[in-house]
Amino acid sequence: KEQKQVSLLAADAQREGRAVAKLGQISALEDENKRLEAEIKTWQGRFSEAQSALVVHRTKAAGVQEARHREAKNDTVKKELEGKAEQWKARHDALAAKLKAVEEKTKEVLFERERLVERSDKLAEDYKKSHLFTDELKDHIDKLTSKIDQMQKDVDEAKGNREMAKERCTSLEREGTTSL
Repeated sequence: KEQKQVSLLAADAQREGRAVAKLGQISALEDENKRLEAEIKTWQGRFSEAQSALVVHRTKAAGVQEARHREAKNDTVKKELEGKAEQWKARHDALAAKLKAVEEKTKEVLFERERLVERSDKLAEDYKKSHLFTDELKDHIDKLTSKIDQMQKDVDEAKGNREMAKERCTSLEREGTTSL
């Protein structure tokens, strides 16, 4: 009986030893489990941070991509505007050239106009002078005509007087020859 009891006690002791060993293992496993849970929490925190960083990075990347897209669009718009600016510059240059040509033509026309006005003024003055001269000439001709008419009358009168004097002379000669 004792041996059975010893065997039972030894078996109990062995079971207890194994139970203690298992408890030690369970305790070690629980410690390991706690450590792993802490590590999991650390990794979960890092994972959350990484996800947040990824979201931020994706947001930034989307912003960068959007910025690149805007930049490309702005480059296109810039090129279009530069093209339009070149067109407007060409139009401006063409208009400036036309304006310069018009200004030159205007100067020529104004110069020609001034020359023609001066010529017109001179012709008007010459006409006025010639008209005055014509009036003076007409007055002079009228005076000369009057003088000629008067002279003609005087000549006619002198001819008449001469004829009378001739007739008188002839009549006196006849009287003189008859009285002798």
